[in-house]
Parts: sequence; C-alpha cells; structure tokens
Amino acid sequence: MSQSGFDEFFQLTMRNLKKNGFPANAVSFSMDRMYEEADKRGFSFNKVRDHLRQNGIESELVNNKVVFRSVVMQSNDPEMAEMQSAAQQLLSKLSTEDREKLLKMVRDMSPEQMETAQKQWESMSADEKKRVVQEMGKN
Repeated sequence: MSQSGFDEFFQLTMRNLKKNGFPANAVSFSMDRMYEEADKRGFSFNKVRDHLRQNGIESELVNNKVVFRSVVMQSNDPEMAEMQSAAQQLLSKLSTEDREKLLKMVRDMSPEQMETAQKQWESMSADEKKRVVQEMGKN
C-alpha cells in the first residue's frame, strides 16, 4: 500500500465531506464507490474509516451508503466553533490510545447528555467560554 495514495484518498474524502456541508451536516457517499476507490489504490476503506475515527469523524454503513458525522457537537454559536477547533487541536496532540478513549466517551454520550453539555456551554458567559477554549489549547 502506498502511503501517499492513502493520504491522497484521505484528503480527497475530507475535501468532499467539507464541500457537502460537513461537519455541520451528516454527509453520505455511495458505499460501493468508497470501497472500490480505496481498493483501486491498494488499501481497504476500513483503514480510511479508522483514520477518520481517530480524527473525530464517525462513519456508519446505512443501506448502500457510508454516512459521516462529526463526533464533536455542532452549534450556531461562533464560540462553539472556536471550542470545536480547540478540541480538534487537543485530539491531534493525544496518543492514539487516549484519543480513542476520549472519542469513545463522546460517542457513548446519550442525546440527553449531549444536550445538557450544549446547554451548559450556551449558558456560559463569553469570558468563561474564552477561558475554556484557552485551557483546551494548553493541553
């Protein structure tokens, strides 16, 4: 397997996700096409899915589609976008094992827990939000 081929496919997938409204929206692509394109390049699409998961992007196989969702909460709050950016930076600094533990914890949150966390964030003052984002960036 060519690492550059894998990297190119990963970057192409990321560009196509963003072009289709990710991370604000879940995005789906043809399952057959994703697996075929990866296979043509000499690797399994499952390896790409694992790499995406390590970067905070979940993928789920639904009917004949691969549905991609961001693990991090979405909000119209511009400060939430700043927090998401800090969270992505934090994820990139963690070891693979620690990143997997953190992402699993977030994935396992119930919708009620996610909503509570989002309400807690939205109830914070701008200064409190800024402080949280700064603290996340220090780790």
